[in-house]
Amino acid sequence: MKFWGVVFESYFYSNEYMLHWGDTVSTPCKKSYLRFKADLRIVVMSNDEDIVDGTTAEVAKKAAPKKLLMDELKSVLGTKCHMSNFLMLIPFIPAKKIKDVVFPIVQIMGFDVRVYTLQLANRGVYILQDLASFSFPTNYNSLKHGVSKIINDLPCIESLLIELENMYETYQMDDDDGMSRILSGTSNKKKTPINCWTTEVIWNEKDDGDL
Repeated sequence: MKFWGVVFESYFYSNEYMLHWGDTVSTPCKKSYLRFKADLRIVVMSNDEDIVDGTTAEVAKKAAPKKLLMDELKSVLGTKCHMSNFLMLIPFIPAKKIKDVVFPIVQIMGFDVRVYTLQLANRGVYILQDLASFSFPTNYNSLKHGVSKIINDLPCIESLLIELENMYETYQMDDDDGMSRILSGTSNKKKTPINCWTTEVIWNEKDDGDL
């Protein structure tokens, strides 16, 4: 699967992203005692600091029914953990904006890539949706349209990562002018009760072998 490595490394080559390959476990998952090893994690950076595991990806040499479903399950549960951790880092996000926190998930099987997203639709209600799909060109006929599809769809992932970074910069703290607030008689920003929105990831350790 080295050809996909070249594609993702080339596109996300930037000081704003760190790509971790090869069965690594994210810090949020470790803290939650979840041993979800991801084949690829794209970490969003700011000033050389990790902000969030913005994308996880699972990679397989070829498509297989059980592998497809188990990889999807692992990615969704891991991303759910990342989302909960990220929301705790931005406590001043308005409740109405939580629905705009969208995490992309990538699944690679052979020459094919599927991208879908996870977001909170309401308190404790998560939605998984298809976002894009593209394939690596394998012959002359698929070369023209295959390459253009990759070029058009990779920005879909990046745009969501950029939005996560913007939310982090905007809602991680109350940066209003304290003196102006006093003079105007306005109140402090209130933290959103994040725990009322998210639910815990529940996983039976006996099933770790399947992941």
